[in-house]
Amino acid sequence: MYARESSANNIQQILSAAGTAEAVENWAYVDASASISQQNISALGTQSPDSSLINSNRTEVTSVNVAPYLRGHLGNFADYDARLIWQSTRSDASNADSTTTTAMLRLASDRSLARLGWSADLSHQAIEFRAAGTNQTDRANGGLTYAATPELRFSAKAGHEINDLVTVTKKGYNTHGWGVTWTPSERTRLDAEREKRFFGNSHSVRFEHRMPRSVWTYTDTRDVSTDAGTSATAGTTVFDLLFTQAASLVPDPVQRAAYVDAFLASNGLTRASLITGGFLTSAASVQRHQDLSFATLGVRTTLIVSAFRNDARRLDSTAVVTDDLSNGNLLNQKGLSVNVSHQLTPLSALSVLASLTKTGASLGLQGSDLKLLTTTLTSRVRQNADLSLSARHAVSSGTASSYTESAVLASLRLRF
Repeated sequence: MYARESSANNIQQILSAAGTAEAVENWAYVDASASISQQNISALGTQSPDSSLINSNRTEVTSVNVAPYLRGHLGNFADYDARLIWQSTRSDASNADSTTTTAMLRLASDRSLARLGWSADLSHQAIEFRAAGTNQTDRANGGLTYAATPELRFSAKAGHEINDLVTVTKKGYNTHGWGVTWTPSERTRLDAEREKRFFGNSHSVRFEHRMPRSVWTYTDTRDVSTDAGTSATAGTTVFDLLFTQAASLVPDPVQRAAYVDAFLASNGLTRASLITGGFLTSAASVQRHQDLSFATLGVRTTLIVSAFRNDARRLDSTAVVTDDLSNGNLLNQKGLSVNVSHQLTPLSALSVLASLTKTGASLGLQGSDLKLLTTTLTSRVRQNADLSLSARHAVSSGTASSYTESAVLASLRLRF
């Protein structure tokens, strides 16, 4: 609520929910998830450090995902997995609405085959962007896996796909790829895949290494994005990082989530402290996202560092829509954030966050930068209440607008 500008009063919703139901014991299941968040419409528009500030470049995005599936065995021959996935993304910026329906069938060799395995995958996907229309993709893949050692596994696959993502009518393409998984210990894991696709090469790399008091993660993915909100939600959060680090300490995922949330609260942090960048798209695109994150937990001091880079281009050149990727524009975002938190007492903590986000484009002189420095003192004033006092300084510059902000904030959080 605004004291002098009541017309700007608004209500914002935040949701992060997920669940799994076992409809028929050991056979039929349903996964469901939903989220509501504030996201930037354009990466080139005005950026702000706080979603509560008035900004015409920000919108509320709602995403819902429902996936019923069947899982079982075909005698001693193979395992099967059949899924139907429905995902919908809606926002106040109507051009960025999308609905995706996917049907998938997977057959894979029984685990009794110790070293050599096989798999076969069929899928059909229909993608509807409100502004760009509907595209369809059909894929068929066959794969082989070989476990050279218990720690090292190789895979290869080949197949065919038919789609109309880059042409007016459907066209067929041959595909092939390889992968490797290396797990030298329960604390270290590397997964890497590469595949030749119709738009070029797609890849996925994930590395994580955790120690008793620290964790490293690195991800690098390049693939087709068919969700209007995908680009706005990419990235590693503080919660993701600490959830990985606490795997040995708290094996149960539900208890681990509660443990991490309690740690964040006691150190003046939130789940999304490292989320930066992002934008909405109105048609299918090719996006590459890289993320390197590190956290170390001392006796009283926690250091969290994260760096990211996003590159995106329009895939469907026939789509007549207006967004950051229109007219062949190539968009790139990169950023760095450093967060230091120190527990002054068992009930109070001081944290400092410094971040920089830079966005550039291939067309014209478009671009935007956001520099942010925030210092927060958090104290537990009662058993169920935390009081936070923050001082924030932000500097934004770019084609859309430039501004400097200095602010003092206070917040009270109650737990019931």
